[in-house]
Amino acid sequence: MLYEVVLQADPFPYSAGFRSLGEPGLTDGAGNFSFSLRQLPTSSDLRVILPGTPVASQAVREGVALRVTLHESLTRRKGYVRLYGSVAPAVRALIGFQRIEAGGVSVNRGGTSTRTTARGISTFGRTLRLPPGRYRALAAVPAGAHLSAESPPVLVR
Repeated sequence: MLYEVVLQADPFPYSAGFRSLGEPGLTDGAGNFSFSLRQLPTSSDLRVILPGTPVASQAVREGVALRVTLHESLTRRKGYVRLYGSVAPAVRALIGFQRIEAGGVSVNRGGTSTRTTARGISTFGRTLRLPPGRYRALAAVPAGAHLSAESPPVLVR
């Protein structure tokens, strides 16, 4: 038997109550279903309901991670490198610059914080004296609407 199901979300801080997302879906004969979410702006509790009945699934918390970019540029000072990038969506975050050592171990080599722009992103940058190697930026935020995340690595020569 096929059933109509509706996906609902209660976004952080999880006090607004559940609201329907998108169009209803249908289960298959075995009761399976799936929903595709293109974009979830903040961490949210998700559940599925059967419309017109009191039946609702248990809520599942889905965390939304930040998108972090990192770039490097040489400076005129020998041995110094400018590391800069962005964090989306715009949040206040602490940025740690980590050197990726052998075996995937990361070592903090400096840090900074983000600045929010009018374009809906946060930016960061700092000039540091760094040895050559692979580096990434870790954007750390307190628990809440988004999850901390790291950038893909860049090579500093």
